[in-house]
Amino acid sequence: MIEINLLPEHLRKKQLPKLTFNLAGNKKIIGFSVCSVVLAHLGLQAIIFFQSLMLNHAERAFAAIGPQRLEVDELKAKMDKTKVLEELMVRLGTQRFSVSPKLNAISDAVTDGVWLYELALSKDACELKGSCVSLGAQELAQIGKFLNSLRALPELYKAFPRLELASVQRRKIGDVEVVDFIISSQSQTKPGSLRK
Repeated sequence: MIEINLLPEHLRKKQLPKLTFNLAGNKKIIGFSVCSVVLAHLGLQAIIFFQSLMLNHAERAFAAIGPQRLEVDELKAKMDKTKVLEELMVRLGTQRFSVSPKLNAISDAVTDGVWLYELALSKDACELKGSCVSLGAQELAQIGKFLNSLRALPELYKAFPRLELASVQRRKIGDVEVVDFIISSQSQTKPGSLRK
């Protein structure tokens, strides 16, 4: 076949050499590739097998120490409880001396007909909840007298200088009129509650 190309030499397309596949020469490369893939597969299988053996051994060892582990967990729980109780006792021991004079002073200031049922104290705040019963309809006077006696106590005035009557509510139990009241100090700190 005759091919005529009138283009100058530098503009002509150059033909790429044809690739020929020589099976005889490439048998070694194909054999090496197949052997590499097979060996890699066998190696991964061996690694997985040994890892599963090690995992089974570790699980058996973990199961063998199960009873001891439970005992250790129980001991830890007991130790945590004793630590919490110890901290509570230390806190109560330090707070007892600062709270007890205030409780004694409040107890001494209680007037006739006044019953306290909740006391909430914190470092900066105080709240007393109680009720007053008076046969002569003098409940508000008794509450005022109690509040004035609280303000006159140096133990309380030093800690809570602004004690005020925060709430008063009347209710009847049968024929008897009861006045529920709340006395509190003005503070941003919310007191912790001590119920009686």
